[in-house]
Amino acid sequence: MVYLKRRENRHNELELYLLALDNLEQGIAICDENFKLLIYNAQMLYLCKKFRRASSKARKRRKLLLPRELVKKLAEYKEGLSMEPPNKKVFKLVSGRNEFFLIIKSIFYHGSIYFLILFNEKRMREEDLWMRVRREYKVTERELEIINLVRRGLTNRDISNMLKIAPATVKTHLRNIFKKTSSSNRTELIGFIDDLKE
Repeated sequence: MVYLKRRENRHNELELYLLALDNLEQGIAICDENFKLLIYNAQMLYLCKKFRRASSKARKRRKLLLPRELVKKLAEYKEGLSMEPPNKKVFKLVSGRNEFFLIIKSIFYHGSIYFLILFNEKRMREEDLWMRVRREYKVTERELEIINLVRRGLTNRDISNMLKIAPATVKTHLRNIFKKTSSSNRTELIGFIDDLKE
């Protein structure tokens, strides 16, 4: 339960709480017993659109509509619901090449039932990412080190000092990395790696 201290700036604290919800990496929503959405954060909107886009050619919508698969899981959960704990269920959903996890928890409030929905995308682990880059793009161990340092924002000089190699060698490695990943600069390289994680 969220507790807000009784102070004059309570309104600001509520705004801060809602802002924090919007900045979570997990989609969060609350719906009523008829699965009508009452509250959802920005990540929930993003994940539902991504899930829908991967599974079908849905029309673009401005407001959030839960994908059919999520509504089916909610109905399945509601049907098996009891008043006894645990009143939480975890589902794994697959859409295209992406995996999503759906956690549903019931909330009983003033004689009504509500559903708390947590929706998350399975992300590639860092080790799996580097193995994939090595395997698919023929990147060497040293080039992986350099990619990781570029992602951390280091300059060529910083990288050469850290790895104890000449700045010209760093440039050569970067040229090879750009060629292998079809990137033309550091920003594209970072975007390329981030896209692989999704």
